[in-house]
Amino acid sequence: MLLLIVVFSPTRIYKACLTLRKQQADHPLVRMLRGVARTDRTRVAFVSSLPHSGSTIVDLVLATHPDVVGIGEIHPVFRGLGDLDRLRARTCTCGAPGRDCPLWGPVLTSVGPTTKGPDLYRAIIEAADRSLGRTTIVDSSKLPTQLEMLAALDVDLRVIRLTRDVRSWSAAMRHTGTPPPLRVPRSRSQLGETREAIGFRSRRTSFGLYRWWYLRNRALDASLAAVGAPTATISYEQFATATDLTLGRIAEFLDLEPRFSADTRGACTHQLFGSTMRFDTTLRSTIAYDTRWMTDDRLLLPAMVLRPVMAYNRRLVHSTAAALPWGRGRLDQPR
Repeated sequence: MLLLIVVFSPTRIYKACLTLRKQQADHPLVRMLRGVARTDRTRVAFVSSLPHSGSTIVDLVLATHPDVVGIGEIHPVFRGLGDLDRLRARTCTCGAPGRDCPLWGPVLTSVGPTTKGPDLYRAIIEAADRSLGRTTIVDSSKLPTQLEMLAALDVDLRVIRLTRDVRSWSAAMRHTGTPPPLRVPRSRSQLGETREAIGFRSRRTSFGLYRWWYLRNRALDASLAAVGAPTATISYEQFATATDLTLGRIAEFLDLEPRFSADTRGACTHQLFGSTMRFDTTLRSTIAYDTRWMTDDRLLLPAMVLRPVMAYNRRLVHSTAAALPWGRGRLDQPR
């Protein structure tokens, strides 16, 4: 008689239950095994999104939880390791310069210009545990390269896939950046400047923004599939208009008690880099939906013409619209 003994680790059991959890969130087996796997490892919630999708406010709100610390965007820190004095002088969202910050102070003391990305992440995780006593770190770096780096570390990685309606995102992108001056080139050096100015303006057209949004989101889908980490998809629209419902989903996904606050002025946040709103106490006192796209008529024509983009937009952003205050009843209703 052949006896086969199959040994399952808690981590494998947890991963095996992810599919079951999506279909039967209240199943007794799911409730029993939730939190069993990876309890000895720091939990990292990685926010994966396009720029201007609300990652900073999501980071700040999650950092209001007593077990969570938000560290903002990390990839600029990687690039700045060659000038540590500048990083140490940079103001953190806790109000202190980097050298005096309870998180970044120990980190910037222990690293150097030749420090590799994984070693920097290890220093951040150690400082969050020792100096702050937080069990969950929110990294809103967004970039697939940072996600792949975290996936190679011994951490409990969870991905929050943050999306935003293509019309709302395009309106926000129109207000970012200052276009370079457009001049008639009179020399070879000015020709490159003219090309840059034309490229900037072409990317900021309505059709150019829709195309950028579609291709970048497709690329994010592919990178998330390659990493294979547990992922929860939420939209900026859900987060801003049904905050309590969305935060409840995030709390369940991260195995945390739902103890978040929309007033982020008291959050445990240590962001050296991120949106400028992280220092605006008025914007941080509440969550408000950005309605600029509703009055931008330039977004109407691409929405009518680019039907595959709008179909993908509905699937990616509005697949749970019926649960929102402005949802249209059943998801299978014709639109």
